[in-house]
Amino acid sequence: MRKISVIIPCYNAASYVDRCITSIVVQTIGIDNLEIICIDDASTDHTWEHLQKWEQKFPENILLIRQEVNRRQGAARNVGLQYASADWVAFVDADDWLEPDYFEQLYIPAERFACDVAACGIETDYAADLVYFKEEDREKGKDQYIQSDTNAKKKEMLICKPLGEGPWAKIIRKELLLKYQIFFPEELFYEDNFWIPLLHIYVHHACVIGKKLYHYFVNPQSTIYKKNESYHVDWITIQLRKWRDYGERGLFKLYREELECDLLYNAVCFMKTLILRYDQPSFSYYQLEKQLIQQRIPDYKTSPYANIFTGIAGVLLDSLYLSMNKKEFQEFTGKVKQYYALNGKMQAERKDSGTGNGFRIVMFYSETESFNFFTDQLRKEFEKRGHEVFICDLEDTEDKTEHSYSRLNQFISKKVDLVICFDGLGTREEQFIEQWNRHQAVVVDILMDPPFRFHPTLEKHPEKYQLFCCDLEHVKYVKKYFAEEVPAVAFMPHVGTLGKEDVPVIPYEMRKYDILFSGSYAAPESYLEKIPELFPDDPRICRLYRCIYDLLLKDSSLTIEEAVLGTLNKNGWSVSDSMLKTLLNRSLYVDWAVRMYYRGQVVSVLAEAGFDLYLLGQGWEAHPSIKHTNVHRIEGQVPYEKSLAYMADAKLNLNVMPWFKAGTHDRIFNTLLRHSLPLTDPSSWITENFAGGGNIVLYDLDHLECLPEIVHELLEDSVKAETMIQKGYEMVRQKFTWTNCADWILDAAKHYPVGEGKHG
Repeated sequence: MRKISVIIPCYNAASYVDRCITSIVVQTIGIDNLEIICIDDASTDHTWEHLQKWEQKFPENILLIRQEVNRRQGAARNVGLQYASADWVAFVDADDWLEPDYFEQLYIPAERFACDVAACGIETDYAADLVYFKEEDREKGKDQYIQSDTNAKKKEMLICKPLGEGPWAKIIRKELLLKYQIFFPEELFYEDNFWIPLLHIYVHHACVIGKKLYHYFVNPQSTIYKKNESYHVDWITIQLRKWRDYGERGLFKLYREELECDLLYNAVCFMKTLILRYDQPSFSYYQLEKQLIQQRIPDYKTSPYANIFTGIAGVLLDSLYLSMNKKEFQEFTGKVKQYYALNGKMQAERKDSGTGNGFRIVMFYSETESFNFFTDQLRKEFEKRGHEVFICDLEDTEDKTEHSYSRLNQFISKKVDLVICFDGLGTREEQFIEQWNRHQAVVVDILMDPPFRFHPTLEKHPEKYQLFCCDLEHVKYVKKYFAEEVPAVAFMPHVGTLGKEDVPVIPYEMRKYDILFSGSYAAPESYLEKIPELFPDDPRICRLYRCIYDLLLKDSSLTIEEAVLGTLNKNGWSVSDSMLKTLLNRSLYVDWAVRMYYRGQVVSVLAEAGFDLYLLGQGWEAHPSIKHTNVHRIEGQVPYEKSLAYMADAKLNLNVMPWFKAGTHDRIFNTLLRHSLPLTDPSSWITENFAGGGNIVLYDLDHLECLPEIVHELLEDSVKAETMIQKGYEMVRQKFTWTNCADWILDAAKHYPVGEGKHG
């Protein structure tokens, strides 16, 4: 019995079908393991003659079916499925072709891991001849095994679509398709968009091979590229049919929000097709789509997935909620055509320089372990989206690892589109500035610390420099002091890391730690003592910084900049702009000292109140509270990922903001994603986005005497705490994860310069 039935719909494919079948009969799995079913869908060229020649060569392996009436690809695939005798089926388009080991690479892990589906990467190919990849060009990422056995995982599958957007580039157990009636709509175009969500819902076990093995031919004569054809309105028919089918299957009860997201995605695709495939886009078609969407989703911005639709996708979606007349619609479509014309030119330039459709991205490892963890999270997100990422280890100067400088030089021999770093690491160095300018790469610098620490980087950096700050006041600071040097600066909140799906949530009452604080400590004086090193010849400035520190202790609402300016004004000092920048830049020791002071104060209050307090981080042996028997030292410095495991075992995770008065901190988001409750001092951003939602607990640095009562209530009332945690978890999972962060970065790169902006 054959192992795999290969189903090939053919319509007027005489120019391409020989290439397709040639790539199948030479498969390393062996022709005897394949059943090739070709359905000629009433072709009007010589497709049937070509197929007959192949049947004569391989009569035992090739089955031909000829349809007298053209019923479109969906019907042809359904017919092929009826005739398929193997346990596995594969759909291949007649103008596409396969790498020689395509079926072997998919079949072996699929059988080994008892999968329902095995998929691989796709390469959009323009080649006229049968060409294969070089081995190094096939690599796309690591192999993945997916177990989708809960509703939460299936929701993620519907949103992320790890098995691709169409039926190609995969093998599927025939039993799965038959059991759940996963068939294609017939006599309609755009049938794939009906079929693929059902596959993602019903699959339980899948593997994704980290290689590009399927050549997706961009055929300019393909139906989806033809202009002014009436069948493009099939998009709307498919959407209506999907919606009805979901209702009949009872899927809305489980996946309503995700299916709405899919409908919105299809609406964007239809609008793009309507505008780009018609010389004069139909106002009537626009009204039909608008009615379809508004009736089912009255306000898409209330969707938890609304943030997915950014850039031009958001513009197209917004248009379906506007009251445009015919003239306004024509003006709108004209502007969208102009946008895509410019965007197409930019993509063509990337293609000419060897970058393909995805971005080629450079990121960095450094001596800061947490930044390396963040880099890995972003890499995974970018690779999911089909982008190519190289990570350079700034510490590997001896060419010891795959992240070495020599490997970087190999990678950047082709055009680099995007460079991403934290706190300027990989941006500020002279050799990197020259490289990124040569590539005209967009360089995204994510500041995890205040911008006053990075004046040299803000003054000298690559030409296409996009700065993100985690505090709205930091954005104002950059615009005030570096407006000319950094025209593209925006706010981007921290994000958290989702927990692993196979790690169970520890019940609240069974958690090991009542209160956990993960962060280092040092005596504030140890930082203040370093100030004379910065100004050894001017003791007045040392006294000035002491005054700044004292002012910050009196008024915890002040930013560092406000404290510097206030102290100068109080003492009647007038300084030049250059000197002011110097004073701000060198206020880092005051910044550290005030952070440590308040960390120490919060811990002291809780320790003296008798709570069991657990400290994770360096330096706490120098804090007076360590003498209390209810204060427990866990470990010193631990890897970032390990700290997340500790957080998951705590009822309350204590946070003291690092003097971000209008910003965020990843500890808050990670706490909620570990199903724990954050206890933090506020910032204006936190108060605006969290405090009213009953999903976070705030205390006041100026009234720490109230803190013990707040903690006592939370530890006693587990129901209240767990309710808040659940609300916070859902909010962060939807809005503040690395998936969101990757989207924000890519959106900024695609629309550089972005200038002023605010995510979240």
